[in-house]
Amino acid sequence: MKWGFKEKYGLQTGVLHKTKTNTRREPFEHDFKDFRASFDKDNHLCVYDGDKLIKRSKVGIGDVVAVAQPYKELYPNADFRLVGDEFMTESAGWNNKMFVREDLMIHKVKVTEIKAERLKDISREDCMKEGILNHNSGNHRHKRACPFYFAGGKHSWDNSYSTPRQAFAALIDKVSGKGTWKRNPWVFVYEFELVK
Repeated sequence: MKWGFKEKYGLQTGVLHKTKTNTRREPFEHDFKDFRASFDKDNHLCVYDGDKLIKRSKVGIGDVVAVAQPYKELYPNADFRLVGDEFMTESAGWNNKMFVREDLMIHKVKVTEIKAERLKDISREDCMKEGILNHNSGNHRHKRACPFYFAGGKHSWDNSYSTPRQAFAALIDKVSGKGTWKRNPWVFVYEFELVK
């Protein structure tokens, strides 16, 4: 299993610097009448409506997941290294992390907790664990600057917001598609720690 984190918004850097320790994945829609969640024998979280299984997390507590990065970031001098029957520099994974092999990834995270919740139920603390940053200063030179932001603009104030929740709402719409926050799907919330 491998997870990609959008570096355009500083999320991969956040994982590698241990400032991003949560990820919300596998959105699903369901109008629960009797929400119930429990872990199976593989430590995957199973979500039920009454006795009917609605969704099972793809990853379990204790699982180690590779952080997907393009080969060129990890192996810049890899002309000689083969991936399958081709040189690494000629493979689709050279520029695109979606096509890399997880066994060739250097960095890994270990899942420590899983829960299921509606996207908008995110706490202030979890917003920060999702990679939202704080300017840590009220002295900003730009009139649009607010204390909470995420990477992705020319300046840190390009994506600045008054609260961590506002910043996360904007970030999730950029990462998962416009309207994701408004749609408010159920998601699996994975807490993790960098192990390599």
